[in-house]
Amino acid sequence: MKLQPRTPALGLYEQPFYKVGRYSFQFPWVGAQKNNLMAANNNFRRVKARRADMQAETQRVEVALAESLRQRGFAVEVGYRPLATEDDDAGEFDLICHQDGAVLLLEVKSGYICSTAHEVWLHRTNTLRKATWQLRRKQVAVLSALMADQELCARLGYRGQQPEADLQAWIVDTSIELDGQSVDGFRVVSSEALEVILRDEQHLLRPVDELGEGARDSLFPRGFTAGRFIAVVESDELWRGIC
Repeated sequence: MKLQPRTPALGLYEQPFYKVGRYSFQFPWVGAQKNNLMAANNNFRRVKARRADMQAETQRVEVALAESLRQRGFAVEVGYRPLATEDDDAGEFDLICHQDGAVLLLEVKSGYICSTAHEVWLHRTNTLRKATWQLRRKQVAVLSALMADQELCARLGYRGQQPEADLQAWIVDTSIELDGQSVDGFRVVSSEALEVILRDEQHLLRPVDELGEGARDSLFPRGFTAGRFIAVVESDELWRGIC
């Protein structure tokens, strides 16, 4: 920290121990409250955000989400990059998904877990607002690609003629603090919420003492469909009756 004073410092709750001089301490009142998963995540994603393997980790998040969507019958294209034009270069698309005429364009943002109101504000103002700028450009580009790139359409199994009517664009955030909110017109959905919806495990969000009570309600009583999946995400039905 003395050599690099501008480097982000770990919060006490993010450290495996607290070092004072030559001695290392573990405080029981901190350890008892610590979320070790969050501590490990924030240690790497916030403090060591510029390390060489950061991009590979983000890609693994995208691949894992793509696999969950494929298990539900979606055709998924990961890392599609359209040809740049004289007017614009939209860059790489994280995920393009298709099922039953519904197309999803997902911009995945993987960051540290926010623990204060200020960190949430920074995340919304910086990371997610940047994501909306990217998604707006990519939305235009993917509509063109769905009309012009026959190989992409074949891989996705998409045969629609009006992609602007079929397309939904979401920001998928590994943080949960802004789940269900809208940033500059684009919906933010947490990757955790998407996984729960895809697995149809809403009951696991309830208090432990309620897990065995009554029948398990399904988010897809008539079977999984892309239209129903989109409706559940857009309506915040996952959280209804829970919070």
